[in-house]
Amino acid sequence: MSSRFIALPVGQGDAFYLQRDGFHFLVDGGRSAHSLPGMLKAYVDPPHLDVVVCTHIDADHANGIVGLLTELPIPIREVWLPGTWAGRFEDLVVEPADFWKELARDIGEVEEEVGNLEEYYEQARERLRLRIETPEPACSPERDSSTKKWLVEILGRQGFQPPWKVFLCDVYHRIRGWIPFQWWEKLWFECLEAANRIKTIAEAALNAGAKIRLFEFVESPGLVSGGWRDQLEPVNCCEVRPRRSRVSALFYLALTKANRESLVFYAPEQDDTPGTLFTADSDLAGGLIHLPSPSTNLVVTAPHHGAEQNALAYAKVREWIAAHKAIWVRSDSGTKRRPGKTFKNQPKRLCTLCNSWNAPKAPVRLHVSRSCWRRTPGTRWCSCV
Repeated sequence: MSSRFIALPVGQGDAFYLQRDGFHFLVDGGRSAHSLPGMLKAYVDPPHLDVVVCTHIDADHANGIVGLLTELPIPIREVWLPGTWAGRFEDLVVEPADFWKELARDIGEVEEEVGNLEEYYEQARERLRLRIETPEPACSPERDSSTKKWLVEILGRQGFQPPWKVFLCDVYHRIRGWIPFQWWEKLWFECLEAANRIKTIAEAALNAGAKIRLFEFVESPGLVSGGWRDQLEPVNCCEVRPRRSRVSALFYLALTKANRESLVFYAPEQDDTPGTLFTADSDLAGGLIHLPSPSTNLVVTAPHHGAEQNALAYAKVREWIAAHKAIWVRSDSGTKRRPGKTFKNQPKRLCTLCNSWNAPKAPVRLHVSRSCWRRTPGTRWCSCV
């Protein structure tokens, strides 16, 4: 069975497709909630998707998955979501008025100016640490249906979600370029968007009829568990049952978007198929040495779209494999800050932005040849400078 890897040119964000041993995997979906289904059909055209992974609930990773689940052009068997959004999901859905009041109070108590939820998370992560307890692993995936039952029960008694809050977010994006909002107003709108995205993706996954599995970030490699053995395995997370947390509303929403805690997955090397590492926006601070070192070329998705702030991830990969064995693949569009110099210095790199002579964005296509990933005709090495 042939294997192939395709980085979809979603513009802003990540969307990576992997086919191997007859299995079809999609990791993240980009920012647009409408373009992914058509793009998947045009560039991939799989008969179904065995697993759709959302590494964290940031817009440039999750919005496309919402669109895919909503339009459902093909059957989707499983959806893997971050377990962090389960922490206060019931409060968000069943008692939204109380949740919004708490959120407003939390924002009012922020002592220093912050630019976004990620900055707030970095300031508050040690003071408001979620993982006081060791995550409770899920049962065997074949027997455990607790997540789906839990979602059905909560969404079946959901309270009134004021639609004007989501409407305000749309208005904010339209006018923010010429109205100077205060930092706390920007933070408020970002929180509303994150909360609505969590609720929407949970409903879409449930309505799609897919099996839903939750993975929670762990700092210790010894706690890693779950996934599909030998096909798609967690690197920095543990498969868990849904559970409540005691964190504040603001930290809960910041945690669901935290780049540092993005879920990382690895499709291990097999006899006739090289491996693929999906880094999402993680800096791989926990390392990779707990994984078997691959012997052939390895595809690695560029962390945080090649941003320099994730330069640690490249060093962690070098500790694991030789530099010449890594083929770095970058999605996203081009900005002043991305891609960074560390990505540009990698000896083997590919990019959806610049791999085509005659188009602003084009997919990166790789296929297996002699147990190594090879570029398909028309896919050029990255020339970002």
